[in-house]
Amino acid sequence: VPLKVFDFLVVLDFEWTCDNRKGFGPAEIIEFPSVLVRVEHPPKIISQFQTYCTPEVNPTLTDFCKNLTAITQEQVDQG
Repeated sequence: VPLKVFDFLVVLDFEWTCDNRKGFGPAEIIEFPSVLVRVEHPPKIISQFQTYCTPEVNPTLTDFCKNLTAITQEQVDQG
């Protein structure tokens, strides 16, 4: 059976709460971005989407998380 060829792909890259200390958790999604890519040659970005989410268990981002992701507290507060 030949492989199914796709015309489009959706690329997701979630970011979530994190820290560099043991026992931190649970990890919660704080950014939900996606990109729609047409895969014919040359590939082309057709559409983009990005939204931030306010974490419920650990609503205050750690300094480690902010430095790692470049996401600000203000962005998730408005999520």
